Amino acid sequence: MWWFAACGSPPPVPEVAAPEVVARYQCDRCHDAGPVFAAAVPERSCVRCHQQILRGELDLRYLPADTARWKSHLHRLVETPSLAGLSARRTRSAFVAFLQDPVDRRPHLPASMPRLALPPADAEALADVFGLVDPPASAPPSGDVERGLALITERCTPCHTSLPLAPDLGQVRDFSWPDAVDRWLLGPSLVVPGTAMPDPQLAPGDRRDVVAALFSGRLAPLPRPGVPARVPPPERTVTFAEVDEAVFHEVCRHCHADPAPVGGDGGPGNTGGFGYPGAGLDLSSEAAIRRGGRHDVLAPMPDGTPRLVAHLWARHAEVAGTPVEGVLGMPLGLPPLPPESIALVEAWIRQRP
Repeated sequence: MWWFAACGSPPPVPEVAAPEVVARYQCDRCHDAGPVFAAAVPERSCVRCHQQILRGELDLRYLPADTARWKSHLHRLVETPSLAGLSARRTRSAFVAFLQDPVDRRPHLPASMPRLALPPADAEALADVFGLVDPPASAPPSGDVERGLALITERCTPCHTSLPLAPDLGQVRDFSWPDAVDRWLLGPSLVVPGTAMPDPQLAPGDRRDVVAALFSGRLAPLPRPGVPARVPPPERTVTFAEVDEAVFHEVCRHCHADPAPVGGDGGPGNTGGFGYPGAGLDLSSEAAIRRGGRHDVLAPMPDGTPRLVAHLWARHAEVAGTPVEGVLGMPLGLPPLPPESIALVEAWIRQRP
């Protein structure tokens, strides 16, 4: 697989790489966390590998045609929020709840936190790793809310409604607290060195008004997208080659790969990862798909929908905030497939002999 060919097969994670619960859920595949991940294995970081490819740091090690092809595939998982300084920005209760029921905090970032099979005890253990606590109760912040809203519109909205890493300001009151936001606005790089957030250079009175506005409840979260209407499967003949090029090869192989050429790592959906034991599902060839894994993904669910199609539609439901009980949305943590692509997969499944 091109992504493992570039950076090598992720080696086994030694016990010293990170706290055990971090290694189990592979937080360092996507995030950096300063000292918390200081001993983590660099080769296991998907995002770091993607960034190296895009910066051209691997161009001299591989054929130009290979690196050009890799770059053309990299549309997602090239930016992720840092977990450094998390205890100064997140409440413990919000963090624990988020891990067990992820909410898209950054609507303009293509990838989002995947839904993990993470029990409450492990969520609490991860909160311990990052030293998170719930701050003591305090009075609502004092400040001019109307003036704060005007400042947010003028100074904050242009970036927070467009840049991938910028969080939804309407959700700030759900995961942070006033003193933490005030410290952040005083100097973001003092909280997270190297953060992409520039110093807003707000006067003390301006900071007070902005914080009051953020926690007043007057700023609504950005609306979630709804579940789109289903598209009927095309009646023409749909081949595996067409579906593979449009869906399996383009989107699915990151997590459902052939483990043979990459040292046994077939991704979370095949050999395991992100806390999942692995479903044994290899989507790298038609023969492998027909063999199935823990479940036959081509078989119908009770309502007649092919299992694979049900998982693809469940991802739309997750993004809309209405996850389907017992059906994990796919692709994990990535944008849902367009209805037309799902219809293509369904047509191929229903046409198979």
